[in-house]
Amino acid sequence: KLQVECINKWVAYPINKDKTYSYGYIYFDNTAGLTLNFEGYFKKDDNKNFYIVKDTVKNKPAFLKVRLQPNKTLVAELPDSIISNLGLEKVPEWLKIYREGENTTTALYNKGYCYNAWGFYDKAIENLLKAYQSDKNYKGLRTELAFSYNALKKYDEAVKILLEELKVAPDNQYTYKELAFAYNNLKKFDEVLKVYKKMVKINKNHDYILETAHNIAYEYFLLKDKDNFNFWKSEANKWGSPNDRYISNINLMDKELNK
Repeated sequence: KLQVECINKWVAYPINKDKTYSYGYIYFDNTAGLTLNFEGYFKKDDNKNFYIVKDTVKNKPAFLKVRLQPNKTLVAELPDSIISNLGLEKVPEWLKIYREGENTTTALYNKGYCYNAWGFYDKAIENLLKAYQSDKNYKGLRTELAFSYNALKKYDEAVKILLEELKVAPDNQYTYKELAFAYNNLKKFDEVLKVYKKMVKINKNHDYILETAHNIAYEYFLLKDKDNFNFWKSEANKWGSPNDRYISNINLMDKELNK
């Protein structure tokens, strides 16, 4: 499983060259995010029993906090039999400290943000909606929730929550970017244009404007609408350099349209 799928679990990593397994406990730190409590290494003896490899200097297991960023590393959840074999607590005593406050708005938002970053959008929505019920005006919450909806192609839901957010924070360009994305996928191009113009007026983040122009150009590329594609190609070129990936994508689309 991916590490984010193993919250509150003992896990082992793929076998090392010396036939040991790195292991630890994955949990969610309410402020620091997804964390591995790395505890050292274990090995299998000739009788197929597992034992912890002690530190040769201090004669004790290693101990290290590792903040986990989104990646494709796969781990194995340790079954109860191995947890018992290694003499580990199924639920470590120290975990209590990190469970405190896990249902606060901030903790739920951070967990939702984490799940979004790892691509687990249903899980993200689950936590973000709990946060929303607690404090709907929590900074960034609605837009983060809309990001999840957009990722799951629930564009109408995204629009609804983003329009609500813009009443509170009318100059957040990231919110407008997500709104443009939703309208674009709903093929509401008149609304997209209004949002785009607002983004240009705010002009706080060129990358967001470029990404939006690229996404609109892509929709017109799919429709084989050369005139509108060319317009959005020119808009994108105002905000990106020739080496930018969005500009490169648009140039490839342009070649395809003009074959």
